[in-house]
Amino acid sequence: MTSTGKPDGFLPHEDWLATLPRHYVGAAVLVTDPAGRVLLLEASYREGYLLPGGCLDHGEDPAACAARELFEETGLRLSVGVLLDVDWRPADHEGDGAMAAPVLQFVFDGGTVPAETQIRLDAESLSWRWATLGEAATLQGPAGYARLCRAYRARTAGRTGYGVSAHGARD
Repeated sequence: MTSTGKPDGFLPHEDWLATLPRHYVGAAVLVTDPAGRVLLLEASYREGYLLPGGCLDHGEDPAACAARELFEETGLRLSVGVLLDVDWRPADHEGDGAMAAPVLQFVFDGGTVPAETQIRLDAESLSWRWATLGEAATLQGPAGYARLCRAYRARTAGRTGYGVSAHGARD
């Protein structure tokens, strides 16, 4: 026992909190057209296509982030629906240090919009397209594609998917 009456090895609350892992947290939106194709954005800052989404602002909840990012990146103001997928990726210590913490990614349902819906891109995206799941396999990295497939299946099954990526935080 310590002099405070607590068991040996017991940390003060602030010290214990400092030992907990920190994560980057992002949120994305699955939007489809009536044919079931998925809205993907070609990123200007990395290779490949992504679901509309991004990182949470301080104090922002994941669903609010998903709706905000969808509007900023596409001009679409959609009601963000149920949580479709949660994905955890380990930190990428071998990269440039930019993703030094694990990533927790939420994917929410953005529903279905007409294929002719106007998309207004921001500077983060070079282009957009509707893609089948088969096409998305060649447009996305392995973790992003696995996340997309889980979210797509979860929408149909009415349950939330969960994935752990072995590919690291950068994918």
